[in-house]
This record gives sequence, C-alpha cells and structure tokens, in this order.
Amino acid sequence: ALGRLSDLLTNAATPPSTLTYIDTHAFILEAPCKEPAAWLEEIGHHLLQHPAYESYFGAEYPHLCSCAYRCSTGLILDRTKTTQSLKLVLAESDAPTRRILKAQLDKEFTATETRTHTILNCAEDLPQAAVVAKGPLLALVDPFKIEDVDWDAIRRGLAGFIGQGTDAVVEVFTYSKT
Repeated sequence: ALGRLSDLLTNAATPPSTLTYIDTHAFILEAPCKEPAAWLEEIGHHLLQHPAYESYFGAEYPHLCSCAYRCSTGLILDRTKTTQSLKLVLAESDAPTRRILKAQLDKEFTATETRTHTILNCAEDLPQAAVVAKGPLLALVDPFKIEDVDWDAIRRGLAGFIGQGTDAVVEVFTYSKT
C-alpha cells in the first residue's frame, strides 16, 4: 500500500489544525532505500493508473533521491508542520527500531503543549494511551501478524480515541509478500 494512510493528508488541500495520528506498526520516520529507482518505477506505475498518486510521488521523491524511503509517520510529520495541535501515538514492538524511531522523533519533532508524541512498546498497549481525540483521527492498523486477543486490545484502544462526533479514518491491512 504505497503511501498508505499518509495519502489522505498528502492529498488534502490543507492539513487540519488539530489531528490525532495512530500507527500500530510505526517502524521509523525514514529508512534506507536500497533500490530507489525500482521504488520510483513502482510509484510511477501506480501514478499512471491513479493520478492521485501525484502528491505522494511529490512527497516521496526528494527522499528517494537521497536513497531513503519516508515512512508513513514521517510523511504525516512533513504534511502537518502547520498543524497547531498534533498528537502522535506510535507503536513499535521491536526495541532497537523503537530506539531509532525515538531518536528520529527527537530530531524532527518539536514537542509542545499541543504537539505531543507517545511511543508504545506494542499495538496491544493502545488502550493505555487512549484519550478522546479533540479533532480528526487518522489511524493505521498495520500488523504483520495479529491474534484475536490483540485485535480486541486494538479495538478497545481505538474506541477510547473516538468520541461522539469524532471524524475518524481507520485503515487496516495485512502484510503479505504475495
């Protein structure tokens, strides 16, 4: 899923003034890309089929030119620089990756009273971080493997963020190499 949930913000005319963003498999903000030409070719293929990929292509292109891939949370940060109130809730189960994510966030994200981030050890910890969103909610549920009990925790966590009148988009997909 090229660009995944970040496409929603990338294609938006203007970013919202308030946003809660949840990613259950955050990985890191920017990762090395060993084959940027192949990735650009794949994006180009999608672009020919769906012109909406143009904004994603524009957002990812400068990173790929530096042999890097901007992951969803990184693209969200790029698109929400003017968002006054931004709450990131990111889960990453791999401890070394979580340390890289934290270091990248410390470098790129200026936390304030209204711009905050929480990094969880796993998606199943989402209920512990749940606070009803004060504006739109975008959530990417991106599991490699998930059991029913994990789905239940994620469901409860998401429910804790979504209150009456909360505009929410939740994208759920599974990973497959086929």
